[in-house]
Amino acid sequence: MTKLTEVLADWGTNRFAQTIKREILALPPGTLPLQRAVTQGGIVQDGATDATLLAFEEDDQAIHCRLGIFFTETVGGCSCGDEPFTTEHYCEIRLHIDKASAAADFSLV
Repeated sequence: MTKLTEVLADWGTNRFAQTIKREILALPPGTLPLQRAVTQGGIVQDGATDATLLAFEEDDQAIHCRLGIFFTETVGGCSCGDEPFTTEHYCEIRLHIDKASAAADFSLV
């Protein structure tokens, strides 16, 4: 389970957006549901390459964020001279951070 303790600690401060970006970019590959956002049947290369906080709100139990995520898809091919190739992609992800445990849950928008 992914925990975003620094993000939770910075909630309500002017460091929140920077901290969430830093922690999202530091996540191990495969943590975010980026594989479901590929468009050409390839694989996600090394996780997110950039992240933007688009919106956020809170309730009693959690912080809810919408993130814009940039990533690279590597597409294998038919052994042609320019294969494999990479393409840049963008998707949006919902992030829920439990206020009690800092546990993070990600879902593709």
